[in-house]
Amino acid sequence: MKTSKKMTLREVMKDKQIYLRAECLNSKGWKGCENNVLSVAERFTNNLIHAAKQSADECTLCGPLILEERSGVYRVVQEEQPIILHFIFLAVVIDELHQRNMITVEVNHIFEDLLKYETVYRIHLDQDSNQFFRDKVIDRIVINEKNKESSIETTIRMVMDIYSSILQNCSDYKLMELLNSSVKNKFEIIIY
Repeated sequence: MKTSKKMTLREVMKDKQIYLRAECLNSKGWKGCENNVLSVAERFTNNLIHAAKQSADECTLCGPLILEERSGVYRVVQEEQPIILHFIFLAVVIDELHQRNMITVEVNHIFEDLLKYETVYRIHLDQDSNQFFRDKVIDRIVINEKNKESSIETTIRMVMDIYSSILQNCSDYKLMELLNSSVKNKFEIIIY
């Protein structure tokens, strides 16, 4: 059965887990091309800045995002823009808020709803890079740089660095605005 809805990621992820397509980080010609990564990350951030200026009723529609559901777990089947960028952005914003001692109950709820609840990871990659994603993006563990990274891991690290450099220059108010904007944006979700 197919359903189509306009939902926020928070609504989609409520008590769910999602498997992302990590290969999308290579399929768009990003491999070894920092300028393309920078361009996509900046465009994504600019879209969030634009969305932050809109009221909750006018929130930006992203997508479509096509998901397959099995036993309460989603698997991304098709996406217009790599949804992994959204989750990386959320993790980097929350990390920046943590560094500024700005973690609130609401920020913790966002983290728990979208990234990790207690010991349960909400996000999984469908590649060998899953542990790297958990350690580097969600748990923010410093990873031994001597280990050879896959091209997907290198791209994830580059995207995180780009987001970090953009967010470090944001005021505290703008940082919270970007977090709230990224959470309120609606996606066109098609679930099979």
